[in-house]
Amino acid sequence: MALDPQTQTQVLAAVHHALTAMRTAALYISHDLPTMAGLADYLLVLRHGQVVESDQAAPLLADPQHPYTRQLFQAQAPTRTKLPSPAAQPAPCRLKAYR
Repeated sequence: MALDPQTQTQVLAAVHHALTAMRTAALYISHDLPTMAGLADYLLVLRHGQVVESDQAAPLLADPQHPYTRQLFQAQAPTRTKLPSPAAQPAPCRLKAYR
């Protein structure tokens, strides 16, 4: 199920805020490089299960070297969304740990 861009941004911002507050890392798997660049410090691009490019998010997106990375970025460019600043984010959610 896909989310509309506004809802996607809100959900990802809430998750990112919660993980940051807990000092926890996350692994995101997505074809939406521009959105992931707003979340990730480091990107690894796979094609058919093989790594085709990897780097810190900013340099990789500023100058993608592999044609597949460029295709992924260009496919999403018209719908690029930035995460809201931390001041604009909702209050952190209180997650319960279930065992």
